[in-house]
Order: sequence, then C-alpha cells, then structure tokens
Amino acid sequence: MYLQTLIVFALVFFRSDQLRGDSSAGAREWLWACAAVAVLLMGISALTKLATKVALRRMGGVGGDLHDAHHQHHRRMTAIKASLLIGFGVVLYATPWPIACYGLTRGPWLRIASDVLLLLPYFGGAVAIWALSHPVERAFREEGGEPRMESGAAAHGFSRWGFVLFNFRFHILVVALPMLLILFTGNLTRGYGAWIRRNVAPWPFTPDLLLGAAAFLVFLVSPLLLTRVWSTTRLEHGPLRDRLEAVCRAIGLRCRDVLLWRSDGMMINAAVMGLLAPVRYVLLSDGLLESMNDRQIEAVFGHEAGHIRRRHIEFFLLFAFVAMLAVSGALELLLILSPDLSNTTLELVGVLLTACTWGFGFGHVSRSFEREADWFGATCVTPDAEACALPCAVHGSRPCVEGARLCTTAAAVFASALDRVALLNGIEHEDFSWRHSSIGSRMRFLMALAADPQRLRRFRAALRRIKAFLLLTAVVGGAYALYYCLYREPLLLRAGSG
Repeated sequence: MYLQTLIVFALVFFRSDQLRGDSSAGAREWLWACAAVAVLLMGISALTKLATKVALRRMGGVGGDLHDAHHQHHRRMTAIKASLLIGFGVVLYATPWPIACYGLTRGPWLRIASDVLLLLPYFGGAVAIWALSHPVERAFREEGGEPRMESGAAAHGFSRWGFVLFNFRFHILVVALPMLLILFTGNLTRGYGAWIRRNVAPWPFTPDLLLGAAAFLVFLVSPLLLTRVWSTTRLEHGPLRDRLEAVCRAIGLRCRDVLLWRSDGMMINAAVMGLLAPVRYVLLSDGLLESMNDRQIEAVFGHEAGHIRRRHIEFFLLFAFVAMLAVSGALELLLILSPDLSNTTLELVGVLLTACTWGFGFGHVSRSFEREADWFGATCVTPDAEACALPCAVHGSRPCVEGARLCTTAAAVFASALDRVALLNGIEHEDFSWRHSSIGSRMRFLMALAADPQRLRRFRAALRRIKAFLLLTAVVGGAYALYYCLYREPLLLRAGSG
C-alpha cells in the first residue's frame, strides 16, 4: 500500500492547496460530510467481511486448495484497497469533509491538525480491512506452515490487533510520518510565502525551493525514523552476521548497521533504506531468517546490497526529478496555449500526467533495477569452482571477465530464495508486480542470464542506457528549468501563487 498511501497524500496536498482561504462548515455540511465518511467505512467493512467469509469457507472446504484460496483472497483485498482509495478521493473532492476539517483550525502552524483529521477516513478504512481480514491470514499461517517447518521454525500465530498494528506501521506510518513532515513544511512555506519572498529571496519560487530542500532533508534522515517505526534490533553476532559482513567487505558496501526486523513471523522479506552510509540500514525480517538457509539469506542480502551498490536509490531520485520537470513543462505549455485554465483543471491534468509518468515510466525503471539487483545478489553467492554443481560459464575452461558471466549455481541459489519467498508469502509465481515483475519471470530471467553471457551483456548495456538517459535528462532539464525560472516568468508558478 506504499504507492496508494503516497497517492492519498498527493490528493490531500492538492486539495489543501485549493482551500487556502478561510473555510467553515455549518451543521448541515458537517452532517453530510460525516455521513459520507460513514458510508465509505461501512462499505469497505462490508466488502472485507464478505471477502473474508468466502476465503474461510474455501479454506475449510473438503478438497480445498489453501494456497489458491489465500491467493484469490489477496486479489479481492487488492480490489477492496483500490476501492478505499477511490472512495477517499470522492470524499475528498465531492463532499464538504475537507471544508469541515480545515474550518477547525486557523494559521499555517495548526493546519497540520486538519490535514491529519482529513486523512482519518483513509486510515480508518485501512484498519478495518486488516482487522476484518485477520482470520484469513491466521488460518493460512496456522494451516499452511509446512514450508516453515521444513527449516525447523514453527509457524507463528498472531493476535488480531497485533496484525493490525504491524500492517499499520509497515504500510501506513512508513509513508505517513515523512509525508506529514513535508506537508507541515508545505503549510508553512505556502502560508508565509509573502514573508519568505520579502525576507529570504524575492524570487516567486523561493517558497517552493525551501519546500524541496526540506523534503530532501526529510528523505535523508527518514531511515533513522523508520527503524523505530518498524520494530528493529541489531542482528546479533554469529556465523550469519560474519558472512554478511564478509559480503559487505567484498563488494565495498558501507552501511550503518544490519538490523533484524521483528514482525512475529508476519514478514518474510528484506529491505534497504538510506541514501548515505551514516543513515543506511539493511533489514532482514525474522520470518526470512527462520525460513531460509544461510546461503539463501546471503543471496537476499546481496540483492538488497545490489540496490545500494548499483545506486538505484539515487537514480530513483533522478527519475522523480525528471518526472517533475516533464509534468511541470507540460503544464507550462498548456498554460501558454490556454492561459484561462482554472487551477482546478490544471491540478487535475497534473495528477493525470503524474499518474501516467509514474505508472509507465517508474514501473519500467523499477522492474529493470529489480532484475539488476537479482543479478547482483546472485553474484554475491558465486561458489568456488569445486562447489559449482551445474554446467557453468564462469567456472568453465574459458577465461571470464568479472561481471561478464553469471554462475549457474549462484543463479539457482538466488532463484530458490525467490521461490521460497513466494511460497511462504502465498504469492503465485506468475502474479505480475508493477514494481518487481512476477517472481516466476525473475527466476527464468536470471537463469537465462547464466545460460547466455551475450544476453547478460545486452541486459547490462540496457541498464547503462536507462541510467545515462536519466542523468542526462536531469542535468539538461534542470539547467533549462533554472534558466526559464530566472529569465522568464513561468505561468505555472504564477497560477500556483494566485
């Protein structure tokens, strides 16, 4: 739900910008607003109850396929979460709920309280979804714990509210806390825009520059915050940590720490966060450590290290910058062609362009980077020639330039880790993921890279082209945007300040 929560905050940001002036709601508007919120929450709750009832009946049926029932339940829950997003958008733009919320506070400093109140229907709907779908997740883990038992770890049971709290922290707070800080800063820069231009710099875009700088600062330090939002502790010393630290030394990876991500077995995954080494962490969940052997864990760790070593975070930031330039440029051109467009129409077009840019562009870049991280993770578990058990281009008779070939045994180890992640999380191998591709396609692609060195070279060349395009576009586009803002009068900034 990360992307969905980001979209929610974007909608709130735009809606908040539309209601800059004083606003207040009467008793009738309050009644209508509360009724709309109640209908949204009751509708989401009813749909979730129905989906849970269907899933439990199929799980308990004679000859029922537990994994298939769980998979189908996940699909229904995805649709219900999308319904929550759409419903929240309707409440935000078609009811007096925002007017009622912003009418309770005055001044830029207190406006954040109204922002939080405005978000409560979305937060409440998410809590209802997790609370009411908990029996399905509990049944899946209690009745489908065989894969975990194979590695000597017991299947976890968990309470309803423990499940809700974990998901709220994992899916909502991880996005909401940094975004609320940015939203608070945005309230100040917009509320005191005239004072900032008068006392800091007379440029019309000075408040936007301050907001951008604050957002970047929040991004830099957010890992320190998120390690506390998620329940984490330092991975204890032992053979596993020694192996992971050896991987770090071998690939030149610097990070603040390797952390154990405590989820009571609910999360079987790993993550990396932090742009700079002093605030960079690699997280391995307890469920991951319980369910995989050391070689598979090392491969997953190498995947996360690959995101750092191949500078994916930096290029994601470049993509965000390029996307902002592209959307802003399109809106500026639209204003030049149609100067009488209203701010509401302009914002709607901006939302649609942003959704298209991220939906198609970021999805492609992210999936490509994910496969590069898979390749990198596999290289981290390349065995010695004596331990290579499969026909292999790396350990064959021909000399191998570093990185030009991928060991088949190492690829198989990483593919087995992906297969286990899918099995333990109830993910179908061919389920498409916007950001990661399907697990099945990633496994096949990795084995194909090991079997065909030419394909690996073509893949790495394609990655270099993606990164070069982002870097070149960011430099040229940023330079032109700066020139345009300094020596022209951007209509978009004038519309935003008006």
